[in-house]
Amino acid sequence: MEEDYRVRMARLYGNKRANRIFRSPPIYDLIFSRLSPADSIRLSKTCLSAYNAHENYSERCYNIDKLLNRFFSRSKAQAFRLLQARTATVISGSTALQFIDRIVYPGSDLDLYTPRQHALEVGRWILNDGYKYKLEPQQPDFVKSAKEVAKDEGQDDYVKGKDYRTNGISGVFEFRKGNKVVQLIASKHSPFHSILSFHSTCVMNFITYEGAYSMYPGATFDARVAASMGEITDKELRALAKYQKRGWTITTNVQWQAAKTRKLFFIDEPRWVMDKHSFRIPLKPINAPPRQFTPGSVEMDFDPILCNSWRLTSDSKVNNTTGNFFVSRLLKYRYMFGDKALFMDVIKYLKKQGELEFRRMQLLGYHPDYVEASSQWNWWDGSLLGAYERHFALSKEEREEKVKQLG
Repeated sequence: MEEDYRVRMARLYGNKRANRIFRSPPIYDLIFSRLSPADSIRLSKTCLSAYNAHENYSERCYNIDKLLNRFFSRSKAQAFRLLQARTATVISGSTALQFIDRIVYPGSDLDLYTPRQHALEVGRWILNDGYKYKLEPQQPDFVKSAKEVAKDEGQDDYVKGKDYRTNGISGVFEFRKGNKVVQLIASKHSPFHSILSFHSTCVMNFITYEGAYSMYPGATFDARVAASMGEITDKELRALAKYQKRGWTITTNVQWQAAKTRKLFFIDEPRWVMDKHSFRIPLKPINAPPRQFTPGSVEMDFDPILCNSWRLTSDSKVNNTTGNFFVSRLLKYRYMFGDKALFMDVIKYLKKQGELEFRRMQLLGYHPDYVEASSQWNWWDGSLLGAYERHFALSKEEREEKVKQLG
């Protein structure tokens, strides 16, 4: 008991020397900047002074306005984040990696991922900020191409004219303003699916309107190890070479790594964007109103990307991210499930809810084929985050038992 009391007092009050260090921004900035994001958090938990210093440091070094001001007009940072909230658009690629790693790669582009139905709105916003659309032979007119992309329900394939892998991308639009480049990637299924299809785990990070997230923070920012995904295209090989040059070790098969490294990838374990293995940096709050698609729909006060889960597998040949896609007429967006028990729970719930919704619309005189176009139709995306929170609050053993019960 006495030892526990001393530990508690040390954490609360620290000591005189430590307190002097953590009251001087020039000193503690230097300390935190030399630590990985995870080690910075660990240090912040040692005493109250360290915690307060880390909060102050994080507020300044994870300044999303500073990042956005590199690409957009200085007065547009908040407007862009509101656009993100409205359209489920996320920043990903090397930009998100740089932001979390507190570094800037000179000359890097801004990569935006948006559901294909929002590509036109996001692209127009970029154009209104003074960017020019880079014409492509396959996409000579942005507006026309964006409208075509919104209707793209075809099979996954390489994007015409672009060396992207088959990862659910409907279109890539490039905008330029001087030496600034913004790439707008329209995801066929969802931005999360596109991100999980990246060439390696070190770039499986993204920034929503309210936070920055890393799916493999321990491997990416502590161990500096990245697992490559599947078969690599020539363009991706060049990208991997760049990240290797920047300090990452690239492994084609996680199973061949030492146990200490292997455990950082959580092989075959159901993962969730908000689980304990992920890393989240909260951003300066903005006044983003909850989204309600129709008057009777469940409000969404979060980005739909948070309602995704997956697994990382590693067989004798390659590493891969896997999960079940779920498309429902009750959901505005598409989601990925890597947890079988949760997947079945959601199907069961929406099946029952759907029966009620279609009966209600029939009473109102709507044909079943056209209900989604009506303002009377209710969307249920807003209920998914609660389902995830309840499910992942269960212990690993309890979740595994649910899977066994499902057979």
